[in-house]
Amino acid sequence: MVSRPTITMGPSSIVIRSARFEDAPRLHELHTASVRALCAGHYSADVIDAWLSNRAPSGYLGPIERGALFVAERHGRVIGFGEARPGTVIAVYVDPAEILQGVGCAILRHAVALARSEHDGPVRLEATLNARDFYERAGFREIKRCKSDAVMLMFQWSLSSTLPANNAVKRSARQGPSPTALRRGAAAYRVC
Repeated sequence: MVSRPTITMGPSSIVIRSARFEDAPRLHELHTASVRALCAGHYSADVIDAWLSNRAPSGYLGPIERGALFVAERHGRVIGFGEARPGTVIAVYVDPAEILQGVGCAILRHAVALARSEHDGPVRLEATLNARDFYERAGFREIKRCKSDAVMLMFQWSLSSTLPANNAVKRSARQGPSPTALRRGAAAYRVC
């Protein structure tokens, strides 16, 4: 299992750390609850059931072993998780009881930082319809819609987007963009 440092984000004491094998049951529980609660207004129960039908806690063990999954926790309790690889944000899931509290933004910032590592181009992600506004507020732009069993959105985060490329503190307008941002073409930073 690859180990990454633990990062505390923001005043709400959200801790981002690498997922561990013992987190797998909670990741499965959280993933299922998040999809059922947050997608229900946009997709039929049949579509949601199909998405979740073959999921099990063991399905998270491979990505955990590779160091691809990380969790967000507050007061020692896992309240969300994410996954990224160079160029792609793969997953951002938040416990439905924790939405609108900065958890998703913390996970997305960390995922984008991971996706930007070893990658200088646009960062892409695939999302459900219910997450569209969240990703657009974060600087992603819809680039196409796909349909297999349900409509999915494809987003891209351009080099001029305002999400930080790392977990650095938000820069003020007077400080201007960081040297890294200037090299990548970012004009300013904004946090979710």
